[in-house]
Amino acid sequence: MGIDLGIRNPATASINDIEHSVIFIGNPEEILHFERQMESRKKRVQKSRRWAGSGSVGHGTKTRIKPLDKLRNTIANYKNEKNHLWGKFIVNEAIKNEVETIQMENLAHISTQNKFLKRWTYYDLQEKIKYKAKKVGIHVIKVTPAYTSARCNRCGAIHRHQDKKIWRKNTSSFHCMNCGHQDHADANASKNLSMKEIDKIIQAEKSSWFEKFNKSFPLK
Repeated sequence: MGIDLGIRNPATASINDIEHSVIFIGNPEEILHFERQMESRKKRVQKSRRWAGSGSVGHGTKTRIKPLDKLRNTIANYKNEKNHLWGKFIVNEAIKNEVETIQMENLAHISTQNKFLKRWTYYDLQEKIKYKAKKVGIHVIKVTPAYTSARCNRCGAIHRHQDKKIWRKNTSSFHCMNCGHQDHADANASKNLSMKEIDKIIQAEKSSWFEKFNKSFPLK
């Protein structure tokens, strides 16, 4: 099973079999709604603190920032609960489909300033999957994430980031420049991640694909 974590869909799982089963985990609209609610509430709290009288300010900074701390706890608890539910669901699907190995991206070297990581506690989700999988004897492997989203799961073509306007016109679509295969972007990435040693395959083949694309689509 390959797990792709994304900004649009929290997680997408693919099981490497003949049909290549794809499962989208989490409701992106629900998450966006929650985030908008929290952002709106945060702005209201900050505004009310600005005009607060001496009685509500109390004896120092602690009293002044208490409403914001409460808001942060609400957000943290929501994310923890969702990650727990999603992790449990993913591992249950792995058990149901007799999966022996779950493969995910290694996020250890991605900057914490990356918007992908800032939007959700993806590392926590991965750790929950890893912990739950280990309890039932499922092996978890983390691979280098480079180009797992840029590879076509059908023909194996690995696209250059410079051509992204062609093969990734929006956050949810993938269109192969080599064979014309179209897929949901997260599904395509998760299918790649379901392949054994996909990071080594990409490392070995990307230069030849870049050279081929440079002949067909020269960089300006």
